[in-house]
Amino acid sequence: FFFFFQAEDGIRDSVASRGLGDVYKRQEYMGGLELIESHLDIIEIFPVVGLVMKLKRYAKSVADPWATEVQGISREGKTLDSIFLKQNAFKLAWKGKEEDAIDFANCVLPLFGPKDDDMIPFISHPLFHLQMTHLVSQTIDALHDQAFLALLANSLLYVFEQKPSEWRDLLMKRIQITALLAYGTNKEFNSYAASLLTNPEQAVLIEEMPKAGCSDLARPFIHLLLFHYTKKIEKAQAEKVIINMYMNFFRQLVGQNKYLENMKVEGETFIDKVKEEVIKDYPTFNTLGDLKRDVEEKMEGMGKDISFCPVLVNAGKLEKLDQKITLKTLNMLYEFFVGKTPSDEDYLFWLHSAIKFKGKKIEECENNMPEIKKFFFNAFKADLVKNSIANVIGDLREGFIKKFKEEHMYLMPISVTKLKELCDKNGLDVMKYAYVKELNLVKNTCMCPKCSFFLKPQERLMHHLSTWSERCPRAFHKTVKANLGIGAEAILEKVLKGELARDKPSSPFTLEAFSSTKEEAITYIKLLQDEYKKVLEEEAKYSEEIKAIETKINSPAGCFHDKKMKKKKKAEGGAANAGGRGGRRGRGGRGGRGGRRGRGSAPRRGGPQ
Repeated sequence: FFFFFQAEDGIRDSVASRGLGDVYKRQEYMGGLELIESHLDIIEIFPVVGLVMKLKRYAKSVADPWATEVQGISREGKTLDSIFLKQNAFKLAWKGKEEDAIDFANCVLPLFGPKDDDMIPFISHPLFHLQMTHLVSQTIDALHDQAFLALLANSLLYVFEQKPSEWRDLLMKRIQITALLAYGTNKEFNSYAASLLTNPEQAVLIEEMPKAGCSDLARPFIHLLLFHYTKKIEKAQAEKVIINMYMNFFRQLVGQNKYLENMKVEGETFIDKVKEEVIKDYPTFNTLGDLKRDVEEKMEGMGKDISFCPVLVNAGKLEKLDQKITLKTLNMLYEFFVGKTPSDEDYLFWLHSAIKFKGKKIEECENNMPEIKKFFFNAFKADLVKNSIANVIGDLREGFIKKFKEEHMYLMPISVTKLKELCDKNGLDVMKYAYVKELNLVKNTCMCPKCSFFLKPQERLMHHLSTWSERCPRAFHKTVKANLGIGAEAILEKVLKGELARDKPSSPFTLEAFSSTKEEAITYIKLLQDEYKKVLEEEAKYSEEIKAIETKINSPAGCFHDKKMKKKKKAEGGAANAGGRGGRRGRGGRGGRGGRRGRGSAPRRGGPQ
């Protein structure tokens, strides 16, 4: 049975503007208190009514109610009672406003108004704290008299970080009023408040907090705002408390060995000079691997020569930490009380003090900024070069690939006479080129005139071309040359189907897979059609001369002939080892498969050579 009137769905109309005092003052509710015989009775039949909210409970929240984090509070002002919530296993599906950030409710936030001072005996009573312990920490085996304060503090923290609005202002005020009603006469609460003003270094220290029942900075946070609400703190006092909160924040980073990874280099440094030098070397890079090796070499070289460069706290990164109180929270608090945000040198001083002067008052910490900057540089230098290499490569990679794409946008066919003409003009030996007559392409050199490796023979051309991973579909040039008499759109359709591809795709290619549009593909196809027609006309006009050049290229002294003979020998390798188990399968040329592997008898390893 309930001594409290419960709505059918456990949800009530908005009471955020007037508090919940009238709910608890009802005769049937207060009369029910007299019948409670044990703590189990109060949890089972005595509901806590409050605003709908979503609370994240960390693993240690059973022992420490401060180890919780508010993830959303309903802006509609709807309230819910704890018994209905418990009946739904503390996970009630909720569909409120989008800005609520609530997909389910698992807690309620009881709030009271300025006229509810007659509720002080009730909400400061151990029975109420027992209810709140069960609600916040979800345990019936302990009583945390600060469970309600922890919920209020974390709720205030959540609301404080929201964008300015009437809802934000009203809820902040209501939370502060409730905290003062519930804990205004609590000795421990008032003792901590006094120590926060007289000895903030000790009051804020994380090591001291567990003794006071707090394991993070939410407690000094709510006290600061309560001081502001009651006008009991001066600007200088508030600044001193917040600075100690900053130092404590940085001390946690130091304790976790995470402070170096949250620092950055200031302004234009040797890293920018490295980038400039590497960009100048772009024309010498045949592959992305060359870019990587050049960056590593220059970074290590310049890293040895630098004697100093400014190092700063990476505030942007620390504002995005996945934790309840981040640098963003502290910066908002600092601006709220002091009227400005801290400078880069402030961060360095506080972090340095957290490292070197643990336990000292802030005014006792030496603020020698040149020495502090030198300290961080020396600590950061070893990791600076190591950690920056990947970042520099990442920064330059996109630019290099973009330049490569611009230089290799169109790969055009070339006639054998034109190839010889270019070789003669540049003092090159045409015998070194592997000319593929079927495609009118050269397979062992880059044929893009804008590329610095144009006409430079190389063993692994595909390594060079793989810089642009989304090249043309397979058999692109082959399909265009075989269909010069039809329109570009019809050719594109055949290309995407892979009609002439050596290994036909299971499904058609898509232009998106090659980072291209239909218009770009059509333009490329038309250019190829025109170029292939010119090549064919030239072949018809100079057939005898072309035949002589091709014969020369494919002679035993030619590059292409030499490659074909090597592949032929590899392909015959399997058959030559026909009696041995270890006969290797011959590797075929680009157009076909290798010879079959010899299957010899089991006892033998490798056939006769």
